[in-house]
Amino acid sequence: RVYSANLKTRRDLGVQILVDVSSSTLEEAEGGKKICDLQMEATWQLCRAFSVLGDRVAMHGFHSWGRSLVRMQRLKNFNEPMGAKVEHRCKQLSISGYTRCGGAIRHSVQQLKQFSGMPCNLLLVVSDGYPYDDQYEGEYAAEDTKKALAEARDEAVACVCISIGSDVNSQRLKELYGDANYLAVSDVSKLTSTLRPVIEMAIANTLGR
Repeated sequence: RVYSANLKTRRDLGVQILVDVSSSTLEEAEGGKKICDLQMEATWQLCRAFSVLGDRVAMHGFHSWGRSLVRMQRLKNFNEPMGAKVEHRCKQLSISGYTRCGGAIRHSVQQLKQFSGMPCNLLLVVSDGYPYDDQYEGEYAAEDTKKALAEARDEAVACVCISIGSDVNSQRLKELYGDANYLAVSDVSKLTSTLRPVIEMAIANTLGR
């Protein structure tokens, strides 16, 4: 009798990391560092970790200036290796404007579906707080963000929302992100180990829909 086992020799996950680079991230978090610096430190760690594991990873910053302009800044596309070009783009990132989350999430989901080429897809949204833009605030902005995340899950895209250095009450952010998996992070160095079970749960819940 011959024993046989399946050995996993390739990854099947596409990851889009979407980081908020609106003006509010220029504020200082506890410890004196700017929120934008903490977010980019975390985003770089995540991108490198997924790349080392062999996953297909893209990374974009976003900010907005009203409904007609949600700007996506390419930091890394799915076919690009981690390296000097990606690091240079991260250092040259333009930080300004507002946070129209719904449009950025919808565009990121379409990029995942079109370009990742993987059977499983994950969207990581890194933001410092509540969505806000011209005529896009309060309950309207919250409901649009929830709707965009629900649409992503309907497209079989797992979603995890991460706040880093935010002074917004975490319960309020949990309500904002609805059914999406949410994680508040104070220590960036512990992010990857803390995030793993949250990602596994998000993917399991999406595949089980």
